[in-house]
Amino acid sequence: MLLPEASELDVTSGNNRKRQNSESQPLRQLQPEARSVRRDPVLFLGFCSPSPPPGVNKQSPNRLLHGLGTGSRLNIFFLAKSPRPEADSSRRRWRSEVLRLCKSTWGHCSIYNKNPPLGFSFRKLYMQLDEGSLTFNANPDEGVNYFMSKGILDDSPKEIAKFIFCTRTLNWKKLRIYLDERRDVLDDLVTLHNFRNQFLPNALREFFRHIHAPEERGEYLETLITKFSHRFCACNPDLMRELGLSPDAVYVLCYSLILLSIDLTSPHVKNKMSKREFIRNTRRAAQNISEDFVGHLYDNIYLIGHVAA
Repeated sequence: MLLPEASELDVTSGNNRKRQNSESQPLRQLQPEARSVRRDPVLFLGFCSPSPPPGVNKQSPNRLLHGLGTGSRLNIFFLAKSPRPEADSSRRRWRSEVLRLCKSTWGHCSIYNKNPPLGFSFRKLYMQLDEGSLTFNANPDEGVNYFMSKGILDDSPKEIAKFIFCTRTLNWKKLRIYLDERRDVLDDLVTLHNFRNQFLPNALREFFRHIHAPEERGEYLETLITKFSHRFCACNPDLMRELGLSPDAVYVLCYSLILLSIDLTSPHVKNKMSKREFIRNTRRAAQNISEDFVGHLYDNIYLIGHVAA
C-alpha cells in the first residue's frame, strides 16, 4: 500500500494550524524586505534564532541569516548604519589609481593640493584634464581658461608654469606661441629648472626639451638664451667662479653650441667645423675661457648631437 506524501498529510489541529499561520505571516512579509536591505551598503538587518544549528558559532555572521526562510521564530534587530569597510576600501583604491593615472600625465594641478568638494569625481577630473589638453593644443589661451573655469588651475603664472613643466600632452608648437606671449609664465618656467652640477651642453638640451627653441633666429631665441644663461649661473655659482665665467660668457657659449650643432648635424653643410676651428672661434669671442673646457664642449656635440633637437 502506498503511503501519501508528507505534504498531503494534515496532522495539525485547527488551533495549531491557526498559530502556525499567524507566526509564518510576519516571516513572509519580512523576507522581501530583508533581501532588499542586504543589497544596501548603508543599512542592513540581521536575523537570529534562539538556538542556532549545530556547528554555527554564536558570534558567527552566518548565524544572522541561518533562520531566514524556516518556520522558527526570528528575533529582528537593527545592527548599524555605516558603510561596508570593504566597499570603502575598494573606493579608496579606485580613487588612488585614477589620481595616479592623472598625475602620470598631468604631474601638477592646483586642484591636487586642495580638499575635494562634495561629490568630487576623479574620473570626471581625468576627463576634464584630457578635454583641456585638447583645447590647449587647438588654442592655448582657451585651454588655460578652460582649466581655470573648472578649478583645475589657479589664475597664477607660477601655477601655469608648474602645470606646463609637469605635463606631457601639450603640443610644443602651440606651447612655444603661448610662452612667447606670456613672458611672466616663461620667467617662472625657467626658474623651475635645476642645472646644478650639469655640463653646459646637457643643461641646454634639458632646457630646450621643456621650452622648445624657435625654428629661426630672432628676439625670442635671444630671450631664451639670456634667461638660460642667468639660470645656469645661479645654479652653479662655484663652477662659475672656478672657470671665471659670467652670464654674458655663458650666453656666448650657448650661441656657439647652437651654431656648432647646426654645422655638425646639417646635411647641407659639406665642410664641417673642426675642433681646432671651434676652439679658436669661441676663445676669440670669450677670451677668459680655457682651451680644454671649449674642447670638451666640442666633443659633447660631436658625440651626442644637437643641443636643441
